[in-house]
Amino acid sequence: MLKAKFQKIIFILLVFFLIIYTIQYSKNYFSVDKFAIEKTHQIENYLIDEEKLKNSNSQQIFFLETYLDSVRSIDNPRQVCSIEAAARMNPDMEIYFYFFTNSTSLVLKYTKFLNILHSYSNIKIRYVNILEFINGTKIENFFKTDRVGKSPYRIEHTSDILRLLVLYKFGGLYLDLDVVSFYPVKLINKRNFICLEGDNLFANCILKFDREDGKKYIESYFDQLEKTYNPDAWTGIGNTLISQVFLTFCNSTELHNNKFGKCDKITALPTDKCFAIMYGSFKNFYEENSKDEVLDKIFQSGSFFIHIWNKMLTFDNQTYKINHQSKSAYAQIAKVYCPKTFEVADVF
Repeated sequence: MLKAKFQKIIFILLVFFLIIYTIQYSKNYFSVDKFAIEKTHQIENYLIDEEKLKNSNSQQIFFLETYLDSVRSIDNPRQVCSIEAAARMNPDMEIYFYFFTNSTSLVLKYTKFLNILHSYSNIKIRYVNILEFINGTKIENFFKTDRVGKSPYRIEHTSDILRLLVLYKFGGLYLDLDVVSFYPVKLINKRNFICLEGDNLFANCILKFDREDGKKYIESYFDQLEKTYNPDAWTGIGNTLISQVFLTFCNSTELHNNKFGKCDKITALPTDKCFAIMYGSFKNFYEENSKDEVLDKIFQSGSFFIHIWNKMLTFDNQTYKINHQSKSAYAQIAKVYCPKTFEVADVF
């Protein structure tokens, strides 16, 4: 009797442990399976392209993400739109989306927008270990002092510096993730260019440097960076320093926003070629009654790019979202220049 009771208890315990094991195994199984799905995106280290990039004659476009986390997701339709537009306008160029990280690997969570980027054969998504990338470069010691890491604008400043280091190493065109390409880069027909945002003021959201021709300019930027870095100045090493270096480098005191300028193989593009709609009018992109005015201004100016000024959205309590029914200028632009993104996004 006792023996039968004891056997029953043993059986119940075995069943209990078997259930626990099965649940745990199932959790691990599905966790591994989910991880495998995420890894099917093949997020490779940027080093697999290094030699090709160095021999590419600077014919590539770069987008950067510098939050430095090891697990990320691509879920911002406006950013995806910018990358898709660049890929569509430049089918003969490689488009690199670099995720900088402190880790030695990167996991991208599955999103419908990731599928869109993978549908273009010329879009390459890579992770970049930041310490590995700066190793042996002119700014290695500067970064290791962690002056940027202590800044309230560390993400912005890290991006300001790394975009120039990418162009220093490989050459090509850098674009912010809120810049939409309107024409193939080859039509601009300039090996090196920066965009004027105003008189004597350059923007760093659109930068093109040949790997050879741009070296002197970027080295001059890095020299000034170490001497003048102010961690509390939001645009201090962006527009401000870019402008100071250009004017000093070119021994110039005056550049007008409505004229092409040139110095030592670097061209200054007039404001309307990059910013037909300035940040003070950013709302016009989303307001339906401004559609005709915005589109006329863009196409009459022959603007190569538009900047939709995503940062400005954080300074306003209103939400500027568009949907498939929107008649706004940005909706019309997205339909044409990033149709796949526009199709799958519920709201933009």
